[in-house]
Amino acid sequence: MLKRTVAATALPVLFEDAKMHLRVSDAAEDVLIQGILAASCELIGEKSGRVMAPETWEYATFQPKSDLKLPKNPVVSVTSITYSDPANATQSANLADFDVVSDPDCTVISPKPGKTWPTCINRADAFKVTFVAGYASIPDALRAAVLLMVGHFYENREATVVGTSAVELPMAVDALVAIHKVGWAGA
Repeated sequence: MLKRTVAATALPVLFEDAKMHLRVSDAAEDVLIQGILAASCELIGEKSGRVMAPETWEYATFQPKSDLKLPKNPVVSVTSITYSDPANATQSANLADFDVVSDPDCTVISPKPGKTWPTCINRADAFKVTFVAGYASIPDALRAAVLLMVGHFYENREATVVGTSAVELPMAVDALVAIHKVGWAGA
């Protein structure tokens, strides 16, 4: 089970940059552009499998039996590990008892040598890891993909136009996202 507990406080691409990209100087469509920018950031985050700006997440699972892989990337820090013991009392684990190994695609938590996973009640949310994931500054390719999407959505405000086919997403977006997609060896 995964839930965002603290959302990003700012979008990873500045509103002013989006307006400059669109070559819009007046304020008449600021609300529209802000919405398009937020949607574009969310879309590129989902397409890439990355968290675009720092957010706090809680991942809950059964008691781990082996290495625990966190489901969001890039991970900035693990802030707490809690668990429900066999008596169903909430306990805090000592973070110093765990190794946290991260790269841009994957973060794995495991007990340090000589340590073990705490014993938990048998429940799907018995073991919880709270962590911060997201870029402090997104890679240039993802920033460019966001701006391309902003332009695309700004120019194509309807899903289809009567008498024509649907407008596809720009191929450049997929190319830019692909080099930072989770699991891509070149990222």
